[in-house]
Amino acid sequence: MARLHPIPYDDGGEPDIHPEWAFTAEQVVGRVIDTLTLHQEASFDGQLIDTKRKAAVEHCKALSESLSKIHRPHSSEQSGPDWNLTDAEWEAVRAEGKLAEKNLEDRISIVTKSRDDLDAAFETGLEQLRNRIRRIDALSESGVHLHSRS
Repeated sequence: MARLHPIPYDDGGEPDIHPEWAFTAEQVVGRVIDTLTLHQEASFDGQLIDTKRKAAVEHCKALSESLSKIHRPHSSEQSGPDWNLTDAEWEAVRAEGKLAEKNLEDRISIVTKSRDDLDAAFETGLEQLRNRIRRIDALSESGVHLHSRS
């Protein structure tokens, strides 16, 4: 998550969130979403891991949207070839950006917790596999022959 956090601040005030940083962080989060989604679609992990991974993807999407709202007023214009926002609409875009900045720490915390939950689910799954292997080894050592199903 270090790559997703803006420049540290020590004065107890608000972090200094640069629009360029928010744009880059949004790209990083997008790659994380793509990777998690790819693994979700191609894996045979247990239900716990699937559930935690889906939650992580959803939390990352919410973070990505927040980052987009932060940089949008700085990387877009009020009018362009394909759009023309009214002053009120443009002010709403700017207000969404300010609100997203205010809530960014919470979004990052939620994604961090989701990552920790997913890591714990993987550890649980790994421990379950290790226990199965131990049981198979114990059966094998006791002379029980295991037959594969054909």
